Amino acid sequence: MPVNIHDFVSEEGKAIPYGVYDVERNVGWANVGQDHETAAFAVESLRRWWRGDGVVAYLDADQL
Repeated sequence: MPVNIHDFVSEEGKAIPYGVYDVERNVGWANVGQDHETAAFAVESLRRWWRGDGVVAYLDADQL
């Protein structure tokens, strides 16, 4: 059976991971969802990272 390394299929559906790696701080962050609209999911993942971790880590930044 062929396997796509970025798809994790289960009986409940497909889990799609998207991650952010902060090179400056050597920290990773992952978001897992079911959205098949790749661009929208990537943007929302980045937005969640920024609101949850990025804004705290980069206090001098005024926006992403």
